[in-house]
Amino acid sequence: MRRRISAGWPGAVCLFIALLGSACGLVVGSETIGSEPLGEGGKAGSGGGGIGGMGGMGGTGANGGMGGGGGGGNGGAGGGSCDPVPEACSACLSCGPVEMVEFTSPGTKFFPAAKTQGIGAVAPEPKFGCIKADGPERVYAVTYNDASGTTPTAFLTASLNRFSTQFNSVLYAKKNCCAGPTELCSDSTGGPAMLGGEVLSLPISSGETLYIFVDGADAAAAGSYEITLNLSYGFGCESNQFYIPIPLELGGPITLKGTTDIEDENNGCGSPGFGWIGWGSSAVYELSWADDVKSVDIKLKNTDASEANDTLFYLRTTCETQGGAEGTPDSELACVDNNDATDETYSLSLAGKTPPIFLFADVGQGEGGPFELTLTPK
Repeated sequence: MRRRISAGWPGAVCLFIALLGSACGLVVGSETIGSEPLGEGGKAGSGGGGIGGMGGMGGTGANGGMGGGGGGGNGGAGGGSCDPVPEACSACLSCGPVEMVEFTSPGTKFFPAAKTQGIGAVAPEPKFGCIKADGPERVYAVTYNDASGTTPTAFLTASLNRFSTQFNSVLYAKKNCCAGPTELCSDSTGGPAMLGGEVLSLPISSGETLYIFVDGADAAAAGSYEITLNLSYGFGCESNQFYIPIPLELGGPITLKGTTDIEDENNGCGSPGFGWIGWGSSAVYELSWADDVKSVDIKLKNTDASEANDTLFYLRTTCETQGGAEGTPDSELACVDNNDATDETYSLSLAGKTPPIFLFADVGQGEGGPFELTLTPK
């Protein structure tokens, strides 16, 4: 098995916030953020200045600047309290309220009854089914620090509860706070009665921080919601720490990013012996669905630009593995392989089935790398 696990991104630029929250006008947790009254203005700077503090949000005069020429009027330039971490105050906080989240092991964290009250400064590129996101946004800076020292790559999944979301939401991920390309985006577009329902999932390396944005589709789209953040190892069936939970709602395709450069698992599908395929490591997804979802279209494709990995996937009603000398599990619903190519597709009827169903994204022997999995609930 080849290993192409990238090293963790070292620039977890916003980790300072827990210490500098009061200086930067930030509340950490799930409280309402962004509605604090205007302050009295920052202390005048002593020189030409760097990036000042938030200037107390202006005071009695013009709003305080982000630093710069030092001093200045009633609003005053910021006093420089965030200078040690330049990007954080100039970019991270300027794009909206930021909440810090850390995972050291697999688990699920809920953030209910929060509100989007940012300044609407960030939007995703029009891809992954997203068109625009012009509303205020709240940012979750999610860091993975592997306490076990044995699992350098995990999977981060974020989803918006449809029942709790009270506005036309958009969910997207970036590797840099505000700046940089959009890694993934989800915008459930089932009509005005279908709010929320977005889900995205992608790999995260130990030491890396990913920024998850809860945004509004237009300038008026803001309000309360519940976001669920889950960290899973993504391989094996030992417990729910390993498989990746994906809730399916109507509203359009869901694109997930994954990788098979993970823990080696002797797993595959098909008849034992020469009819058995797989051999590579597989990422395991746990699919659940709302009552109005009757089927799901599935597409798996290799996205490794340097390797023509032979992808395949299989579906089972229970999470169980199959070695090359073992018979096909009774729980297997389908084994889908486009021979030595990629772009496997399959339409799964959910009639008479109860959640969950487990989807194994796999590759051929000696292969491994990134992939995209697209799920379209119908």
